[in-house]
Amino acid sequence: MFALKNDDLYWIENEADNGNYIPTILSMLYIDEKYQIRIAWLGNTPEDDKILATYNFLVNKDYQFENMFDNHFDTFTKRKIKNLTFYYKNSKLFRKEDVKKALKFNKQMAEFFDLPEIDFSCFIFDNYFEQKHLRGFDFDTDMRVGSEKGGMAFPYLKVIFSGNGTAYYPHEIVHLYTRQKAKHKNSYLDEGIAVYFGGSGGLYFPQIMRELYSFLQQTDIDIYQIIEANDNLFVKTDIDFHYAFAALLCHTILEHHSKEKLFELLDSGNDREEFLCKIEETFNIQPSEFHNFFLKELEKYVKSKP
Repeated sequence: MFALKNDDLYWIENEADNGNYIPTILSMLYIDEKYQIRIAWLGNTPEDDKILATYNFLVNKDYQFENMFDNHFDTFTKRKIKNLTFYYKNSKLFRKEDVKKALKFNKQMAEFFDLPEIDFSCFIFDNYFEQKHLRGFDFDTDMRVGSEKGGMAFPYLKVIFSGNGTAYYPHEIVHLYTRQKAKHKNSYLDEGIAVYFGGSGGLYFPQIMRELYSFLQQTDIDIYQIIEANDNLFVKTDIDFHYAFAALLCHTILEHHSKEKLFELLDSGNDREEFLCKIEETFNIQPSEFHNFFLKELEKYVKSKP
């Protein structure tokens, strides 16, 4: 069994704190000696009356909360290959070549992060929405704007949910290692390292860098200002600007310094202003030089690739 409920509720409450959303009980059903509670987080202002999320969980006879996923756990087929465990319903999604890639990538990440190999479990789903529904979500904004592919890592459980229909999900494997490497993990660089090694949105680092370079050539923005303001911005539909830039940052640190410097910044906490200062110190640049410095680094990388 995996205690996903607390993680999901934490995510919803964290998102709700960014606006004015009120949790409202929609229904209570008594099924098999348990209550299934459905809650919606509703916007509470004229400017924002949308639904943030609709989520289901269980309450047992001892008044303890349980996640919906527990009810589905026994419906999965389990396969343990060396130090990794895979769960799937659709046998066509369990492919030996994907398992081999996952085993190899896991070993590579252990070597890069100077850590023992992580023995993790991977649940393989047909698509992104299936894993969200099985976790108890009827709806959230991520499901509305997201693609059919995607997933999530639960590093504290050493569990990956792969909504890509594959046992090989390098982006999420990276997140397992960054959590173990950094006590005060910087979430921005965490995503950057995951994109650098594992890609995002079905694209890998070289493709994402080409798209980012094209975007910056055509768009009048300042990289420093976008990061400082934490503005939502997409290079393309499936490429988040911040993911792409964070991957470029990871590459540039490794080019100019070493992985020890990368680990130092990864372990620097989530204060955005302090993080920007650390980037400036790392490359000896001022905020006014930030955009041009990274644009040149990006151009150098893109033009070095055929």
